[in-house]
Formats: sequence, structure tokens, C-alpha cells
Amino acid sequence: MTPLKIRYALWLPITGLVVGGLLAILAIPTQEYMSLALGTLVVAMGVLLLKNPSIVVEEHQVRVLNLLGSTRKTYEISGPSDLSIRDNALFQQPGDLKIMHLGASLNQSDIASLKSLVGA
Repeated sequence: MTPLKIRYALWLPITGLVVGGLLAILAIPTQEYMSLALGTLVVAMGVLLLKNPSIVVEEHQVRVLNLLGSTRKTYEISGPSDLSIRDNALFQQPGDLKIMHLGASLNQSDIASLKSLVGA
């Protein structure tokens, strides 16, 4: 099974890139160094949102990743049949453990692929 990567919705990193870029560019002529640093930080956050996925579903585990791309939490599963989607959230079945909310901040086409994999 090829790992299924659930990415962030495209509007989120683009908003970060645009807002951070504008903040940094407008801070240069006024010599507002704090705004320049904040704008640079927001641009970096936008790049990380664009580059790194939020969830990776593999054959025997589900990994929830942080913004830097390192694993925040791992859930062991025996297969995709151990997962379910209810109330716009991903659950691990034996024990009904909530893994993550699948809201507007995640790519909806990736969530549709996850639903077809899980069978929801």
C-alpha cells in the first residue's frame, strides 16, 4: 500500500505566504524590524504548510505530523479497516480512539481519498 498523505488545504499556506510577504515588504521602507521578522516567520510557516503533510496513513500505522514534518503521534493499526470516519473526524476502531479532526484546514480531495480507502 502506498502511504496516503493528507495535506493542508491550499488556501492556508497561500494566505500565509501572501500576508507574510506583504508584512515583510511593507516593513522594509519603514524600518519596522519586528514586523519584518514576523513577516519572515509567517512566510516560513506558509512554506512549511505547503511542503509537509498533516497525516500519513500507511499500511500498519497512522502518523500525525507537526508543522516541521516530524512525527507527533503514531497509531498502530492492522489495516485500513481499523479506521473509521464519523462526525468529520478520523477514529481508530478497536477502542474508538479519536485520531484527528478532518476540518476545513485539510485538503478535501485527500480526505475523499481517505474516505474511499476506509470505506466510509
